[in-house]
Amino acid sequence: MASLSYITLILLYISVFFIYLYKILTVISNIFFQIQVTSDTLIVIGERDGESFNGREGRRGISCWARGS
Repeated sequence: MASLSYITLILLYISVFFIYLYKILTVISNIFFQIQVTSDTLIVIGERDGESFNGREGRRGISCWARGS
């Protein structure tokens, strides 16, 4: 019975690790995406990230803004 609880505990730790890994990778991809955009738009990106640092939503707003200009 103790081995079963150890297995569930290990699975829980693995799932939490992958969740944090996903969050770290999205932050890194956001940083690389910002580097690709030209320097004059970086000010606007900084303001948008200040409002809500939300990975996908922020990226969508930046790409729409970049296409519009």
